[in-house]
Amino acid sequence: MKKVMFAVLAVVLFAAGAWAQEGFFASKKGMVLTTVGTDAQGQTLMYGRSTVKDVKGSGANVSVTYYTEVLGPDKKPAPMIKPAEFTVNIVNGNMEVDVSKMLSGMLPGAGWDVKISGDKMFIPMNMTAGEKFKDLNMTMAMSIDMGAMLAAMGVAGNLPEGMSQSRIQADAKIAVRDYKCLSIEKITVPAGTFEAYKTTQKIEMTMTMQGMPGMPQTPPTSVAVTSIAWNVRGVGAVKTVTYDANGAAQSTVELHELKR
Repeated sequence: MKKVMFAVLAVVLFAAGAWAQEGFFASKKGMVLTTVGTDAQGQTLMYGRSTVKDVKGSGANVSVTYYTEVLGPDKKPAPMIKPAEFTVNIVNGNMEVDVSKMLSGMLPGAGWDVKISGDKMFIPMNMTAGEKFKDLNMTMAMSIDMGAMLAAMGVAGNLPEGMSQSRIQADAKIAVRDYKCLSIEKITVPAGTFEAYKTTQKIEMTMTMQGMPGMPQTPPTSVAVTSIAWNVRGVGAVKTVTYDANGAAQSTVELHELKR
């Protein structure tokens, strides 16, 4: 369950990395961005594809509708993650992402209940080298009916004893700290060479679980990572590298293909 919770957070960050910013977000109707995610050994984990379906408004107040898909290493739809269409809003020049609505569209309906409260994910429309941005605090509550979820996946018959009747509850506190722009530099990724704004942020997550068969409640588990991203105007994050608490690279997401 801990891996599931962390995977959900990873999907959020992975999908969000395909957006961003005439500020730093893809806002031209028909634009398609394909990203590729790899692990520390360079093995492909997944692909992400976001298409700008509609754009309404102008200037500092715009609504953009995206169609987002998460694909496996074979570029086929990833199991348990549905394509989703949702709208994000640029309000007074800043992009705010309602993660709860995004997840409700992407996760399979059977057995899942995910709620996220607190600050909205924030992507600045403008930035300068050395600029710092506000901290964010969010709470994620996830409830999974294991029987319903695995039955929907077609594997209910292979469940361990007691698993089909279990409902697992996981709660997590997520904090985003030290979000700032480090520099402006050129970067080359599979989709091309871009002038990018390099940013960093620390993400801390503390989680508790209950309902695991044979384990009524687990003690709190914490993880902290640092994310460094290269953001391009009119495109978004073209590269993001995530490091663990010891500074070792854990995963990389790069822009693989761009259709304007």
